[in-house]
Amino acid sequence: MPIPAIPPTGIVVATKATAADRTQTGLDRVQTGADVILANAARDAALAYTNAKADIATGRASVADGQYFAVIGTVGSGIAATLYRRDSSTTQTLVNRLPASDAIVTDGSFGAFTIQALHPDTGYLGVITAPAFTGSGKEKILMIKRDGTIQLAASADSIVPADALGPDAVRLLPAGASSRFVHRDSGYLIPFEAGGVLLGGFTAEGKFRAVLDEQSVFPAGIGGGSAITMPTKSLSMWGDSITANMTGSAIAALIGQTFNNMGRGGQRSGEIAARQGSKPLLVTPTGNTIPASGSVVLTAISDDVLFNAGTWPSNIAVVLQGVEGSLTAVSGGVGGNPVGSGVYTFTRTSPGSAVACPPNSVMTVSNAALYRGDTIYLWVGHNNAGQAAVITDLERMVRYLTPTIQRVRILTLINDGGSAQATNKAIKARFPAHMVFDIRQYLMDFGLSDCGMTADSADLAAIAAGNIPPQLRGGDSIHPSSTCNTLCIEPAIARDYLNQGWNR
Repeated sequence: MPIPAIPPTGIVVATKATAADRTQTGLDRVQTGADVILANAARDAALAYTNAKADIATGRASVADGQYFAVIGTVGSGIAATLYRRDSSTTQTLVNRLPASDAIVTDGSFGAFTIQALHPDTGYLGVITAPAFTGSGKEKILMIKRDGTIQLAASADSIVPADALGPDAVRLLPAGASSRFVHRDSGYLIPFEAGGVLLGGFTAEGKFRAVLDEQSVFPAGIGGGSAITMPTKSLSMWGDSITANMTGSAIAALIGQTFNNMGRGGQRSGEIAARQGSKPLLVTPTGNTIPASGSVVLTAISDDVLFNAGTWPSNIAVVLQGVEGSLTAVSGGVGGNPVGSGVYTFTRTSPGSAVACPPNSVMTVSNAALYRGDTIYLWVGHNNAGQAAVITDLERMVRYLTPTIQRVRILTLINDGGSAQATNKAIKARFPAHMVFDIRQYLMDFGLSDCGMTADSADLAAIAAGNIPPQLRGGDSIHPSSTCNTLCIEPAIARDYLNQGWNR
C-alpha cells in the first residue's frame, strides 16, 4: 500500500492578506525555544512516515527513547501507517493513524473531498480539502481538532455556500445577498451584504445582528407570515391583597392609560394564574356529568380560584366541555388547594343535552382573554409556602400573553422573612433583568422619603435585615399602609412603566 505524501506540520489557509494581516510585530518574529522543540518533533515524526517498518518490534528497535517510528498498515484496513513514540525498549505510545491515500468521500453537493491526517503536534488530527468548495485547486475547508470537533478553515475570501447556512439563515436573506468570512475584529464573523450594503450577520459569539437604517429592507416573509402585534394601551396588574389594596388611581393618572387591578386577597400564585387563564382548572362534577339544565356540585377543583369572593365576583363565566356557564363559590371558598367537595358549583347558561364530563376535565375562564393583550405587571407569591410553585406559575403567566412583543414586569415580594428573600433571588435568577422590578429594594431605599418620613431605629434594623421599614406597613409584616400605596408604591409603578417607554 503506498504511503501518502508527508503530512504538513502546520496549517496554512489560503487567504488574501489584508493590511492588518501584513502588519507583523517584533514579538511575532521571535521564535521561542518551545517553537523549535515543536518544529523538531514534527520534523522527526514526518521522517518516520517515510521509513515505516513492518511491525512494532522492528520499528521500536530502530529508534531511541522519545523518537518516533511508523508501522505500515495492513491491506484493506484503510490505514496507511500508524505513528508511535518509543518510551522504552519494550513500550511505546500510539500517536496517530494516517489514513490510506484512497480515503476519499464523495458528496453530491460539493464533489469529492479528501480527508488527510496531520501530525498531532500541529494541534489538529486532520484536514478536509475539496476542489469545488472555494474555487480552483485543493482548498482546506475543515480542520479536525484533537478533541474531535470541527473547525472551519475560513479566510476573508471564503464564500459560504447557501446550503451550508441552513434554511433559517437563508430565509433571512433577500435575493442577491451574499456572505463572506471576515476578520473577527470587524464585529462580524459572517456578514451578509446585498448591492454593497451591509445587512447584518453572525457575530463571533454566534448571534445574528441586523444593521438597520433608512435604506434597510426586510425580505418578504421574515415575520413568518403573521403580523407583529403590540400590547393594548392598558396596564393590568395581577396579584393578591397587596395588589387589591391599591386604588390604582395614581397609576392611571400618571401613565394616562387604563389600569386594571386584578388583585385578590389571600390567593396564591396558582389561584391567580388560574384566574388569569394561564393555568387550566381541573374539575370533576358530581356523577361525571353536566346536567341538561341547572347546576351541578363539583366534587373536586384543582385551584380555589374564587377564594375571598368578597373582593372578587363570587361567580365567573367559564366553559366546561364546550358548555358555557358560571362557576360559583360557596361561602367565598375555603382557601384549600386543591379544594374538596361541595365548595363550588357549575351552572350552565342555557339548557341542552346532558354532557359527559370525566374526572379532571379542563375548565377555562371565559373573560381571561380580555387581558391577554395588555401590558402586564405580576405581583404574586406572598401567600405561597415555597418558591418552586411561584416560579412555575410566573412562567406560565408570561407564556400566556398574546402580543408578539410582550411587555411584562415581575415585582419582587415584600413580606418579611428569609422565605420571601429566597423567592426573590429565584425570580431574579430565572427571569431576565429587564423583566424584574425590585420593588422590595425600592421600598427599602426610597419608601420613607417618598412618604415624607424619617427612619427610626426599628426602620434601620429592618432595612439592615433586608426587610421593609415598619413605618411603611399597615399594621402587619406583609401589607403596606394606604399612605405607602398612594405616595410611594403607585407612583413607583407608574414611573417604572413610563421609564420602559410603554405609554407610547
